[in-house]
Formats: sequence, C-alpha cells, structure tokens
Amino acid sequence: MDEVGAVLVRLKLGRYADAMARHGHDDWAEIVGMPRAKLENLVRRVGMVDNHADRFRGFVAEQAAAANGALQGAPDAEAAPVPSSPAAPSVARVKRSSAGEQGGGRPKRSRR
Repeated sequence: MDEVGAVLVRLKLGRYADAMARHGHDDWAEIVGMPRAKLENLVRRVGMVDNHADRFRGFVAEQAAAANGALQGAPDAEAAPVPSSPAAPSVARVKRSSAGEQGGGRPKRSRR
C-alpha cells in the first residue's frame, strides 16, 4: 500500500485509496501542499461524502500547519505528535432554543 493509502486507512477513509491512486494522487507531501481549490477538486473527484471530506480536509490542514511550522524552525512543530486518528472538531456547536435561556440575553418576544 502506498503512503496516501496508508494515511487514508488510518483516517478510516481507506475506501477512497483506489480512487486517489486512479487520479494519480500517490504523494502525501503533494496533497499536504495543495492549494485549497485543488484540494477541493480532489475531494470532489474521488467522491468523498461530506463528513469524510471534512475529516480529510481537517487532517490535511493539521499536517500542513505542522509542516509549515517545521519549515520555519518552530520548536513545537517537530515535537507535536501526529494524531493516529482525526481530532474532534475544535469548535463545539451549541443549539440555543432561546436567548433567555443563556442568561443575560433578552428573551424572544412572542408574535401576536
């Protein structure tokens, strides 16, 4: 299995390994260095569903940030471990039923 396939398996996205290879994406460093538009085209071409595409993009972004930090000589960049699975989203979404329940906000007015 090539490097890209191994990364995809680690991310539980192994089902896309053949499609990546078919489209010539066999170099993980090349994928990590892709501009955003090209990465979006790759995700679309291999047919990733939304959740899988989000997981893939997030991991590529983490890897790109680590690579950029290492290139700039940041001391933490090389010491940062590469996660064995994608990290949970860093921003939690909170569903609010009304502003009044959050304290300090004005309650919604009912329509008449």
